[in-house]
Amino acid sequence: MSTPDVTVTVIVYNDAERLTRAVDSVRRQTHANLEIIISDDHSTDGTPTVARRLASQDPRVRHLRLERNSGGCGVPRNRALDIARAPLVMFLDSDDELPGNAVELLLAAHREREIDFAMGAVQRVRVDNGRRSTWMPHLVAERRTLDGIEADPRLFFEHLSTSKMYARAFLDRHHLRFPEGIHYEDQLFSAQAYCLAKSFTIIPEPVYRWYVAPFAASASASISNQRHKLANVRDRIHVQHLIDAFLAESGHASLREDKDHKFLKHDFRMYAGDLPYRDEEWLSAFADLVTPYLDTLAPGAYARLPAPSAWSSS
Repeated sequence: MSTPDVTVTVIVYNDAERLTRAVDSVRRQTHANLEIIISDDHSTDGTPTVARRLASQDPRVRHLRLERNSGGCGVPRNRALDIARAPLVMFLDSDDELPGNAVELLLAAHREREIDFAMGAVQRVRVDNGRRSTWMPHLVAERRTLDGIEADPRLFFEHLSTSKMYARAFLDRHHLRFPEGIHYEDQLFSAQAYCLAKSFTIIPEPVYRWYVAPFAASASASISNQRHKLANVRDRIHVQHLIDAFLAESGHASLREDKDHKFLKHDFRMYAGDLPYRDEEWLSAFADLVTPYLDTLAPGAYARLPAPSAWSSS
């Protein structure tokens, strides 16, 4: 069997209904020499049956089933990395899909010059009304290659791991893997990748289609749509501490203000808009979790915030 150019890992947990759509979006890629690893976090629904069927239909598809559920995205992605055969890797969630030429576009960027990863635009699709928009469009508006995130620290705002194609050698050289046992693992992984990369290329074309369900039932809502849970707040703050420690230990402390600004303008703002609708008990617990961390942020991060009127929910 020849070595594939790219491995695309599709992580899944109890998502038999949408898994076929995700995998088929990879099977239809204009660049066909690839490997698809379905990494099943020990699903208890019909997902294993669907995964086995997909693997039987296409020799490029491999089914990896974890022995026990990990409760997050980090473990299934890392286990797939352990067996990936290609020199370039991508990550896809089972409820999303890749545009038809995503692999071709990102692979071309890698073949154009030696880079640690390539990234492109993310197209957000609302499942309730079909409305489409580009995630952080100002950051992917033009094609460019950067020699480190210091050239544009605003990229901390684009913290998705799924919009990127990574050189496996880069990940292995830095022992870069997803944190396990926590949520918001993308934020730490992406911050580390940005800081450790010697160079990376940004392309303006869409390379990921992110389906957003803002009114999903609590049980099936994405992590970012579970802001009513205090455990969600705790996880987000925990990841910020991990990023802060990494920046200090890796010699990137100068980026702390930029990262703190991102936290205030994006992460904290997501909770702030909901605060008028929370009861006093929840607000007190929220303050206990968040206030000590807010006290550690760089003063300059607060100074860069927009005018108070811009914080009102729209």
